[in-house]
Amino acid sequence: MTAYMNDMANKEDIDGSRLLLEGLKYRLKLVIPYADSWEQ
Repeated sequence: MTAYMNDMANKEDIDGSRLLLEGLKYRLKLVIPYADSWEQ
């Protein structure tokens, strides 16, 4: 996640709120496929 965020920040001139939003979207894409198998 850190590497992804650093790459995004270095590739584009992106403001902080958009960078956080893109990072959140990336993280959700990684987590959502496993949500059904987590213990509650």
